[in-house]
Amino acid sequence: MAKCKRCGRKGLFLKLNSDGLCSSCSTIVAEDKRLVEAEQLENVLPELQPLPHTSVIKYNDFDINKAPNI
Repeated sequence: MAKCKRCGRKGLFLKLNSDGLCSSCSTIVAEDKRLVEAEQLENVLPELQPLPHTSVIKYNDFDINKAPNI
């Protein structure tokens, strides 16, 4: 009989993933992992803000007549 490692739910036809979690627990664990990664990204973003940015030519601003000849 299959038994979920996280919630302890068990049953004859209960499907578990490779980590031994039922579908509802695997969804919760994946969401928790995503939130942790998002929090880590928020901590890194302030460090990246002071970096100088280069100007980017937008596709709409590009004029073939003004392009340098190669």
